[in-house]
Amino acid sequence: MENEERKRTGRRKRRVPYGWMAATAVLVVVCIIELAVLLSQKKQPDETSGGPEELQAQLAAAQQEADALRTQMEVCQAERDAYLEQINQLTAGTIPADPAAIAEVPAEDPMAVQPGEITLPDGSEEGTGDAGAGTSQVGYTIEENVKRIYEDTRYQQFAKANDPYDTKQYTFATMYSYPTDVVFLGDSLTERCSWNELFPDLNVKNRGIGGDTVNGVLVRMDTVMKTQPKKIFLMVGVNNLMNNNSVDQIIEDYSVLLDKLVKIRDEDGVKIYVESILPAGPALKEASRIIMDGREVNKAVKSMCEERGITYIDLTDAFSNEDLALNSDYDYDGVHINARGYRALRDILDDYVYEGFGEDNNEENSEVSE
Repeated sequence: MENEERKRTGRRKRRVPYGWMAATAVLVVVCIIELAVLLSQKKQPDETSGGPEELQAQLAAAQQEADALRTQMEVCQAERDAYLEQINQLTAGTIPADPAAIAEVPAEDPMAVQPGEITLPDGSEEGTGDAGAGTSQVGYTIEENVKRIYEDTRYQQFAKANDPYDTKQYTFATMYSYPTDVVFLGDSLTERCSWNELFPDLNVKNRGIGGDTVNGVLVRMDTVMKTQPKKIFLMVGVNNLMNNNSVDQIIEDYSVLLDKLVKIRDEDGVKIYVESILPAGPALKEASRIIMDGREVNKAVKSMCEERGITYIDLTDAFSNEDLALNSDYDYDGVHINARGYRALRDILDDYVYEGFGEDNNEENSEVSE
């Protein structure tokens, strides 16, 4: 009996677990199948990508297009810089004596006029002071050595589309905010100053455009008034002098502008302040003539302001040296003033600017570091 029992126990111990083996085998087969599927998917090419060759071709085409656009941009930029430099020279009165140094316009170019032929732009006549927006900075008398560049059709087309004066005026006409405490109005002497930093506690706007003249300011007064200013500070006239306008003509043009400002003052309650034309630096071409003509214009403008009840701010003595030229402490390039000059101008204008806005603002501004 014991032997039989021992035999049955041994047989039970050696019994193989076939169920677990079957389950394990099934699991292994499933894993192998899943792995085979994944490998087959990885090996199949991406039908949506078009394959590496097509991607390479698209990349090459995109690179060619980018290179072409970059080349075109560089050409346009070079042409733009050249024309802007010519405009700046014309505005500043520093055109070289050699016409060939101004613009590369071949004599046989059918689009260029020959020396001796000149036609003023539409809407302006020599010496009349009648100039439309965008042409006033050119002046009334065109130098003999800039005739070809001015009359060149390509130049005219470029100037019409890219002229800095028109661009700035367009910006003023379409991008503005209001109401405004003070607007500083004029040419590059106004444009170059950061007025909002000199008077940080007021809502101040800069409406200066480089190269502007008395007539140009008159034309764009509507864009100035869109800012709804409480005060306007005007400094303009040096470009009229540099453009060889006669003293009588400048005074006549200024009279029309002052009448416009009087109308604005009476109808809109805007306080008007007119600053005198600053003297020219001794290094400027024709400095003596510009200084003396400027003094004559200033004298007449002061008288006209007194007749119209407009506040006139005479800067002549404060910015002149013993020779009546622009003080070297303030002189930047013969026409413009440096940072020290703007600080001196701020000190003179300070009381006028803050008048009516409260004494607290005035006292805070007077503490600005020199």
